[in-house]
Amino acid sequence: MRIHTPEGLDLKDDLDGVAAIGKACDLVLGPMNASTNLAAAVGGNVWFIRPTLISWAMLGQREMLWYPQTRTFAGQFYRDWAGAMTAVTQALQDYAAKRAAA
Repeated sequence: MRIHTPEGLDLKDDLDGVAAIGKACDLVLGPMNASTNLAAAVGGNVWFIRPTLISWAMLGQREMLWYPQTRTFAGQFYRDWAGAMTAVTQALQDYAAKRAAA
């Protein structure tokens, strides 16, 4: 898998550019921070990795209601990062296999 770092993009002061890169990516994975939220806000395919699913931001749901195209991964209990990453690993393998078959 190749990871690209865009040259010339100011990740702190060019919010339009960060949002555009997030939308242009096939998939964005990460915590709920400014870059993942910007990517999700413009319709990017974002997978959020969280310490727990129980949060006011989830509004009692398993997925983010205001970002319907996103997915959320968390472990079975608070800060169960091994559980969260196991779920992400399986989902990423499935995602890559579907893309390779297309």
